[in-house]
Amino acid sequence: MRRWVYVVDASIRLFIRDINSFRLLIINAAIPIIILTTYELLVNMLNTYVGSLIITAAPYSRPIISNAIYFINSMTHSIITAIVMIFFVTSVFMVNGLVRSLRDDFRAVINIFRSGASVTTYITLIMLLISVYSIALGISISVALALVLMKILTTLSIIPVINYGIDVVTALPAISPLACIICITYITEGIIWVRRYAPLP
Repeated sequence: MRRWVYVVDASIRLFIRDINSFRLLIINAAIPIIILTTYELLVNMLNTYVGSLIITAAPYSRPIISNAIYFINSMTHSIITAIVMIFFVTSVFMVNGLVRSLRDDFRAVINIFRSGASVTTYITLIMLLISVYSIALGISISVALALVLMKILTTLSIIPVINYGIDVVTALPAISPLACIICITYITEGIIWVRRYAPLP
């Protein structure tokens, strides 16, 4: 039990101390989350606005407009797929040594924990913290970005909405697969890196 407490405490300390060394990894995960979440939030607000507008102005055109919105949404799947593939490729290269300070941190961890199991546990916790931080950072930025865009559109009277809100919960199902990919990719690559270099002197 004390071993686990020490590993968790050391992981959190290293994460906080060297958060700057993880900046590329964090940005690499946060950008896809920002793009996807911002899109989902804006589409949700647009659907709400269009739905209320159709009911009052043109109720018979609702199927046509709904199909158009559905077509736009379906087109974004290819873009999201491309983002995920780019994320996979860049994550593999980054975790395997392009981030010099992260590589040095991994080597320092290996020197402290010579047992393969403890090193794996330690790196897993660190990469999990990075993933959670990246996802939280991406969602926070996307909410702020969506609010700014809606404020600009309403100020310019492009979308005459007086009161609008953002429901982050509705966007979570759409970003959950990407969030899982981020966590699994980082943790797996971190473990592979440690397993590869832990036996070296």
